[in-house]
Amino acid sequence: MSTGVESYMSMFEDDTKFMRRVMPDEDCKIFQEDLSKLQRWSEKWLLEFNKSKCKVMEMGLGGRRPKGQYTMKENYLPVMIRERDLRVDVTPNLTLVAKRNWITSAAYSTLSKIRTSFRNLSEEALKVLYTAYVRPVLEYATPIMESPT
Repeated sequence: MSTGVESYMSMFEDDTKFMRRVMPDEDCKIFQEDLSKLQRWSEKWLLEFNKSKCKVMEMGLGGRRPKGQYTMKENYLPVMIRERDLRVDVTPNLTLVAKRNWITSAAYSTLSKIRTSFRNLSEEALKVLYTAYVRPVLEYATPIMESPT
C-alpha cells in the first residue's frame, strides 16, 4: 500500500497508524490526499475502514501548528484530545499525568483497604502487607513515574 503515499504508515492486522508532520498548510493537503489514497486502496481490496474508529490527534505544542479538517469518504474525522492505545493514554503533548494519577490512586486505594481491614496492625505486619500488595503496583509503574514530564 505504500505506493504513492508520502505520510508514515504502519498497518497491523486490525489497526492502521497514519502519521505526518504537518507544519505548513501544504502538509495538511498532502495528508488529506494520502488519506484519500488509503480510502481508495481499501475500497479496491474490499477492506472497509470502521469510520467510527478513525480519529485525528494533532500533536505538539503551540498555536503555530496548522489545523486541518480531514475526511474519509466525505465524513469528517473527529479531533481527539486523549486516545488510549495499547493500554496507554496518549495526549497531544505526550504527558503521562493521567496514568501517573491513576497508579498513585490505585496504590493509595490498596493501602487504604489494608488499613481499614486490619485496624490493629503492628508496624512489622504493615510493612509485610505494604511490600506484598502496594509496592508491586508502584514498582510496575516505575518507568512511567520516572519519565521526564
